[in-house]
Amino acid sequence: MATETKKMYELVAEKIIEQLKQGIAPWQKPWNSAGTDYSMPYNAVTSNPYKGLNALYLHLFSPYQDPRWATFKQAESEGWQVQKGAKGFMINFVKTHDLRTKLDENKRPVIGTDGKPVKIKVE
Repeated sequence: MATETKKMYELVAEKIIEQLKQGIAPWQKPWNSAGTDYSMPYNAVTSNPYKGLNALYLHLFSPYQDPRWATFKQAESEGWQVQKGAKGFMINFVKTHDLRTKLDENKRPVIGTDGKPVKIKVE
């Protein structure tokens, strides 16, 4: 396990333990939640929800009420402004396979009906 990933697990565990000692169950919505968005974090460009460790990490450590997240490059491509002084958050990326261009018997890329090279999964 990568050091950064282990550190994320430890930070999340410490935060949950700290909140439990204060009588807060971070996974429960409070009775009076007016004006607070308790949606789980998701990517503002793709609408994909963050899962597992990333969802917990962003939910527990974010100083923002807004559950939308994007990379700097995504924000730039959408024409959005990133707040001056804003800092990035660590995200755990797990890659289970690689995509490579499929080759024919002559070692040339196979082109699909869309005119793009066909990709295959390599684990």
